Amino acid sequence: MIPHGLPYDEAMRQFRWNVPERFNIGRAVCERHEPNTLAMIVENADGSVRHWTFGQLLAASSRLDGRSGPRMTATTKAEDSSSRSHSRRTYRDVAGSVVAEQWIVHGGSHAWSGGSPVGSYTDARGPDASAEMLRFFVEQTDQSLRAEEARGT
Repeated sequence: MIPHGLPYDEAMRQFRWNVPERFNIGRAVCERHEPNTLAMIVENADGSVRHWTFGQLLAASSRLDGRSGPRMTATTKAEDSSSRSHSRRTYRDVAGSVVAEQWIVHGGSHAWSGGSPVGSYTDARGPDASAEMLRFFVEQTDQSLRAEEARGT
């Protein structure tokens, strides 16, 4: 608990997420509902629609929880004088495919990393969060296309 009246910068320095290492929010939420109950509807930019049940969401979140198979991770740290130091943890599913990345910017504030210095709530010292998100999603698309080619679809 952060004390009332603490200056914002000090409150941000003191704040910690106290989440157990093996906590799976998907399991915590989805197991409260019947597996076949509709949980959400996602409409993509191309107009396609996908319905997700709580069971499907649980299966997707369990790909990384260490219970349904091994969780392989790699951590890389970058110390660069031109940007803030940061760590990137890569999560892979049991097939070895990268499915998530966690970025931690050390010493950064609650601002968009790598944003324009004229913007509000941005930190120009980086790393460039926008570029890294694009890289990740392009890699995911490439990975999906390769898997479709392997299946012959």
